[in-house]
Amino acid sequence: PGGPARFSHGPAAVQLRHADTLTDADEAIRNPGITVMRGWLAASRGDLPAARDTLRPVLQGAEQGRSYWPLWPCWNGLFYQVGAAADDDTFTASCLDVAEANAAGNPGVASFEGVALNLRGLGKQDLDILAQAVHVLDRSPRPVLRAVGAESYGRALLAADRRSEALAQLDRACAENH
Repeated sequence: PGGPARFSHGPAAVQLRHADTLTDADEAIRNPGITVMRGWLAASRGDLPAARDTLRPVLQGAEQGRSYWPLWPCWNGLFYQVGAAADDDTFTASCLDVAEANAAGNPGVASFEGVALNLRGLGKQDLDILAQAVHVLDRSPRPVLRAVGAESYGRALLAADRRSEALAQLDRACAENH
């Protein structure tokens, strides 16, 4: 009972066929961490088109297979910022789609839910959604995500001319990063 005779081979076979298609994938798919660092480096040098183009295969891999999901919350904010700075609405929409799919697939997980709220709030320039993102990310075990939420909210508050509230959030972001 419960042995190989009861095992459903169909889903496993589908996953293996999908994995086989990735064996000839380029380096951006096989080693996403290095690719993300290359994209970050290009962005930090101000070459936003190169950063976006470098990050795109990793984003597409996340869209197709929801791969790298344990790391995705930390990467997605960077990807979204690059897409927004490059004025690429399609790229930022893809980042939001991945964030929302991960949040839906992991209900109650603050890192996923908070990142989805943060990106949605940034896209809509909605202070209430950004405040909610900060509240949810307070439960995240990842300081970098708490910092990203506070920074996003702080910058939006500053743009809304709510200086004292903005500075409190930006100070909080700085403290989370140290």
